[in-house]
Amino acid sequence: MLSADCLFAHQSSGQRSISIDEYANKIFFSNIFIKAKTYKKEFYVGEPIVVEYELYVNDKIILTEVLDEKAPEFNDALVEEEDIGTLRYTYETIRGEVFRKALIRKYVVISTKEGIFDIPELSLKINASLEYSPEFPTDERYYSRINTYSSEKIQVNVKPILEADETYIGAVGNFSINSLIGRDTVSVGRNFEFVIEIIGSGNLYLINAPKLKLPNFLQIVGEPNVVDSIKIKNGIFGKRTFVYAIKALKEGNFVVPEQLVSYFDPQKKKFVSLKTQPHNIEAIDTDEIEQSHGIESRQSDYLSWILVVLGLLALLALIYLLRKINSGSEGNLSEKEINTQPKQNITDEIRNFSNSSREIVLDFLFKSIMEALVNKLHLKKDELSVEKIRGKMIEKKFDNNIIDKVVNYLNELKRLRFYKIDEQIDIEVLKERGIEIIEKIERGKKNN
Repeated sequence: MLSADCLFAHQSSGQRSISIDEYANKIFFSNIFIKAKTYKKEFYVGEPIVVEYELYVNDKIILTEVLDEKAPEFNDALVEEEDIGTLRYTYETIRGEVFRKALIRKYVVISTKEGIFDIPELSLKINASLEYSPEFPTDERYYSRINTYSSEKIQVNVKPILEADETYIGAVGNFSINSLIGRDTVSVGRNFEFVIEIIGSGNLYLINAPKLKLPNFLQIVGEPNVVDSIKIKNGIFGKRTFVYAIKALKEGNFVVPEQLVSYFDPQKKKFVSLKTQPHNIEAIDTDEIEQSHGIESRQSDYLSWILVVLGLLALLALIYLLRKINSGSEGNLSEKEINTQPKQNITDEIRNFSNSSREIVLDFLFKSIMEALVNKLHLKKDELSVEKIRGKMIEKKFDNNIIDKVVNYLNELKRLRFYKIDEQIDIEVLKERGIEIIEKIERGKKNN
């Protein structure tokens, strides 16, 4: 197929012979091409569409280099690109010829409009070489050519979702639901956490917070915080978590009732209902909780003093044994230089930190806030999630205003860092907010 045998084929009278350049171009364009593909041709609004772009190269052609690439531009859609890792070639026979093919780009696309949706082209500017056959009148061994190759545009049909009721949360895919409550004994007038998790595959980024239906004596405080744990692999998988702040308005034993939500399943072509389990809570007066915490605190203090005394006794015994074994070593130890220069505090580190990378700055600010929280709250490794930090600060009786500022700031840093958002960031303003929050954390429980 790639032979030049037909180059000098007889042509009808009046037609010119095809040139070497024209013939080589025909060979390149018919034997290097890019295909865009989806796994079906009809989707629903909000349903993730997996789009793949594959490069095909006839096995007799040598790819020297890719000089440029024009990525596809999707309109009226949310787009996530999947990391496909290292380029891997497989082989496929087309028209009796062997082709190498490789997946070069993969996207998960969510159309936000119904109707015909265009899958845009992807283009590569490629320098490729073709070995001459003996019939070519040249002394060179290879014929090289730089061309731009583009995928053909394809279209899919995006259908509307109709007849959604008030329980619909905008979810399209396949999901399950779970609910959690921070504690079963709460203080009247103080916030406690109620968590709803939506788990599964589909348009997780577009799922709205369920509208809670609660009895009159339970009140929602503010908007729920959203926490995502999502991965892109042949679609969108993971969990979207909504953390609600709720407070009880009176004492008593109450039930946080089951909550009903619905999503659209594109495979079944219908809405599916989910519901949470009910949760029992006891709301008691603040003074009772304070008294209970006071007893626990005194017990904890008593145990801590015992541990301190035992630790000191063990340390004294160790020093005595070391002196017995290594007499005279104290002089050597006293001559060792110890670096006692105070470490730069966290707020000064933030003020002095400078970097042009958005990701590095956001990571540094997040690390700095977490370091201040770890120092102040004595957090363990399993207590570093935003939800558990909130619970720990409530337990330590921090002012609600400080708690909200800390949680909102951490969630904003995560959103800016991990979601593909093109908004401009004022780094200096973010740094100043971080410094203000750290100073409030270090001052303690009062909201100054």
